[in-house]
Amino acid sequence: WIAIGRAVGAVPESDRATLAVLRFILAERLNIAAREMRGLANRDDFEIPVTGSGTGLLLVRTGGRPEAVGPLVRYSLDELERMHDPDKPVSQAEVTRAKGWLVDAVWRRSLELPTTASETLAVEHVRRGGTDHLMGWPAAVGAVTVEDVEAAARQYLDPSDFVTVVAGPLERIRAARHPRWPVALDDLEAELSGASAESGPGAAAGSETGAGSEAESGSGAGAGPEAGAGPEAESGSGAGAGSTS
Repeated sequence: WIAIGRAVGAVPESDRATLAVLRFILAERLNIAAREMRGLANRDDFEIPVTGSGTGLLLVRTGGRPEAVGPLVRYSLDELERMHDPDKPVSQAEVTRAKGWLVDAVWRRSLELPTTASETLAVEHVRRGGTDHLMGWPAAVGAVTVEDVEAAARQYLDPSDFVTVVAGPLERIRAARHPRWPVALDDLEAELSGASAESGPGAAAGSETGAGSEAESGSGAGAGPEAGAGPEAESGSGAGAGSTS
């Protein structure tokens, strides 16, 4: 299992819709790079905190066979970097797809059935004391622009702030090489450690251990954001469903 993430403090209400759109776009790009183009995993996702204040983890999370771990880390980090590439900017089409998913799929589904609607409304009352945020969500999402998403990427997706953690059979992962995408974990770790020395500890690669160890569950980087109902609670990219290979 792979987690590439950073902690984030309280997110202003004014940033919530933009961050949700950014989440969808990055999740879509991650899945195209890891699954559609290279078949390395069934899912390479980007998660944002689903909490009342927005506090939690910004997290790329994926996993695969030992020979796929190095490439998954490499191409996931590449997609984080690409969010800042002026030659490959966020497109209007990506923003439009994200808006459609967040409103027409996620938001509507959260209020579609009596069971989901009652849960969504109850959670909103607990978190925010009312439903103003929930009912205003479509308008907030609709107002997000390409420029808003690019500004949010600069604020929240600085690659030097992200830490990489791998959990699994370390010796097998280090020795394994994918036949088509032979990226070595040792080379990545050396690269990230070198970047850490230049830019700070956030770029350092984390180590892994076998199942049941403190490094897999105690670091916090492998845990998902708080679960909950409502328009921000579902995965950013519907195409990413499924378990990792």
